[in-house]
Amino acid sequence: MIKNHLVPDEESAKVVVDIFDMYVNKGMSTTQIADKLNEKEILPPAIYLKIPLIMKGNKDISEYKWLYSQISEMLQNQIYIGNVVGRKFQKISHKVDKVRRTSKEEYIIVPNKHRAIISMDIWNKAQEKLEKYKKFRTNKSEEYTHPLKELVHCAECGSKAIYRHRVAKRKNGNIWENNSFICSNKNSKRNDCECKPIKLEELEEKVIGAIKEEIQKLSYTDEQLQEIYENAEQKVNKKIDFFKNQLKTYEYKLNEKNETIKQVYKDKIENVITNEDFNIFYEDLLKEKKLIIQQIQQLETKIEETKKGSSNLNYKQIKDIADEILSIKNPSRELYSKLIEKIEFDSQKNVIITFRFGQIDIKEGLKEAI
Repeated sequence: MIKNHLVPDEESAKVVVDIFDMYVNKGMSTTQIADKLNEKEILPPAIYLKIPLIMKGNKDISEYKWLYSQISEMLQNQIYIGNVVGRKFQKISHKVDKVRRTSKEEYIIVPNKHRAIISMDIWNKAQEKLEKYKKFRTNKSEEYTHPLKELVHCAECGSKAIYRHRVAKRKNGNIWENNSFICSNKNSKRNDCECKPIKLEELEEKVIGAIKEEIQKLSYTDEQLQEIYENAEQKVNKKIDFFKNQLKTYEYKLNEKNETIKQVYKDKIENVITNEDFNIFYEDLLKEKKLIIQQIQQLETKIEETKKGSSNLNYKQIKDIADEILSIKNPSRELYSKLIEKIEFDSQKNVIITFRFGQIDIKEGLKEAI
């Protein structure tokens, strides 16, 4: 063994070689490679290397998976060609602890510090492919935005959705492009939401269709409109009552848990249980209490959000907005925001639109007022 030289782990090296092979020789994308590794149940770096920093929190270890972002980072890591790269981060000032990420031009690269596991030929082809992909992506973020962007959420976990634009060049020279919304939780490294992305065209079609259907109601008489909004208000109140009943249940559970904690503490004082047993019971009870409090907070948030979603526009305001939207084929973000409070989608492509004056539920193209 040579002093200060890195020695590749043979099992990890095989995985790295396979990743470069799939990307360069088999034409697979970083997402496809991540899916393939997960399918083969190959341990991701966080688990294989047993890195505590990555595994912190209450997350089950089995939930960590390969992500396309990890594959992209590995394909650009010069350690696999024997180089050591330094100065990736630099302290902003000696007076503060904050650091900044440096540009590639500022890196300090020491070549041939250890045995390479990827040939320069494969490495160069991988970098060339990565560079080609980057060229098809614009650096102007405004080109990859959409008027609905701030309104879309995941119905599965409640997280805000991300508007994702993907483009790639196929082997035949054709350009593949995809615009979709994906749960930000699903898109993050935590990856603990199973909600599938929804294509922009599909979501947009349902939203615009629902808006048109709502606008058509504005031709009703005042009496008919009044009845529609009274029904909507009743359903909003019914939903709030449901959440309040759930809230009472969890508040009762919280009181029970507090009483149990008091009793366990009393048992410790009276030597009914040992200090060791007390510590075990107490820690478990605190965890259970924390979960109950989280449920209570979530229900309180749902109640407030439901209240905000109730009618807050009069008929004239709604009619003015409707006329404005009907005259424009592609509504702006401002127009969408005037009418819509929130848009949610789930794995089955069901879309729920919370209007500022009611709610529309669309299931597989079927739109019904609720």
